[in-house]
Amino acid sequence: MMPDYIVFEDKFRDLSEFEMLTPKGKAELALKRYPGLKIGPFASLNTGVGVAMLAEEERIRKLKRTDELIDLAGTLDPQKIRSLKKLMYDVRMKSLSGK
Repeated sequence: MMPDYIVFEDKFRDLSEFEMLTPKGKAELALKRYPGLKIGPFASLNTGVGVAMLAEEERIRKLKRTDELIDLAGTLDPQKIRSLKKLMYDVRMKSLSGK
């Protein structure tokens, strides 16, 4: 039987598919997901736009996941849900304004 070990280090957080991709992988995924970006004489310039679109999708996915967790926390402690939702609203407004 193996001895027991106590691990004191934090667990690595789960990375999304987007976070694990290299810049080249992100560009390839963007062109696969948005094939219209390949059209036109300057289609190669659209790669950055596609990667930005993917990043925005990832941001929205994370916000939705956070909303789900806030709703779950509200079932445990209904008093805190209002302040958590206000905090998330503030975070969204900051990210939209770029500050």
